Amino acid sequence: MPEEFTLHEETERSDALVAELTELWERSVRATHGFLAEGGVEFYKPYVEEAIKCLPLVMTARADGKAAAFMGITGAHLDALFAAPEYFGRGAGALLMREALARGVRSVDVNEQNPRARSFYEKHGFQTAGRRETDDCGKPYPILRMELAEEKN
Repeated sequence: MPEEFTLHEETERSDALVAELTELWERSVRATHGFLAEGGVEFYKPYVEEAIKCLPLVMTARADGKAAAFMGITGAHLDALFAAPEYFGRGAGALLMREALARGVRSVDVNEQNPRARSFYEKHGFQTAGRRETDDCGKPYPILRMELAEEKN
């Protein structure tokens, strides 16, 4: 039976919501980012908390009242999309991705060392358009810029 998720635009960024989404992010990253050096999660956590507070749009996919996944969008760029490990492959991320596309998202940056994420975006029509050697913090984690492939008539 398919999972039942509801979409929520998170207009109120309460401390409780920030804590819930930061904890979801941490669990997701620990499950998918084995390439991070020791202490990596702790290093990025304050940046994630601030982003959740400041991104123009944050949406969650919720199941039974709790966040199963969340995304953040700035204009046509998907800044973040993370699912809780227990919801991997169950449709929460895909629901958010469909909403992102409907809202005009056309680009995303993804860690090159995270093949699961890269495959997810490729399934949704994105292709690699560029690469840089370091992430936004200057750490040696290559980042792929992926852009929505143009449809050919």
